[in-house]
Amino acid sequence: RVSEAPVREQAWLWPARIPVGEITGIIGPRGAAKSYLVAEIVAKVSSGAPWPDHLDTPREPGEVLLISTEDDLAEAIRPRLAACGADLDKIHHLDPRKRNDTDILDFAIEEVAQVARALPGLKLIVIDPFADAIEAQSDRSAEGVRAALAALKNLAAEQGLAVILVNATDKACVVYAGRTKVDILPLLHAKARALWSVEQDPVERRRFVWL
Repeated sequence: RVSEAPVREQAWLWPARIPVGEITGIIGPRGAAKSYLVAEIVAKVSSGAPWPDHLDTPREPGEVLLISTEDDLAEAIRPRLAACGADLDKIHHLDPRKRNDTDILDFAIEEVAQVARALPGLKLIVIDPFADAIEAQSDRSAEGVRAALAALKNLAAEQGLAVILVNATDKACVVYAGRTKVDILPLLHAKARALWSVEQDPVERRRFVWL
């Protein structure tokens, strides 16, 4: 009977926006400032600064594991986080290896889990972009993508943290398993508890809207 099931309230990293124990997707076209939004989120988690819609709610700072494969750590990521007021000592950057001096990244979701379990106080994992993480897996089939998402979801629930997966809504959402093309975006839609789209304001072009 449903009446016999326990009741458990959803925990939130950012109330009503980023759930704990779940996957949150942040998607949008290229150049839509997704990585800047992520930098603001990471900065607030690491510093304990209040969320913009909960300015009177105190929070404890937490550790963040950041996996960003497109931007340079020294030239882009660190200055961006510093400008957002992040506590850089609480942010850990996992730098994926290059496979045999090629542009193909070489790291496994299992390695992300190992690092996450070794970081006490970890509250957030960010992978930007998620497509690169899938490209690095040995199994890039639809089932392989589902397995990677399930592993991240289980890690989030096990460790009581939030996982944010970032990706562009263009051809970067496609990976190849042999000759088979796999679109990861529908699979992310199916697994994410929260899914947010960052879009350019059609009138004020310098402004981006989180939907």
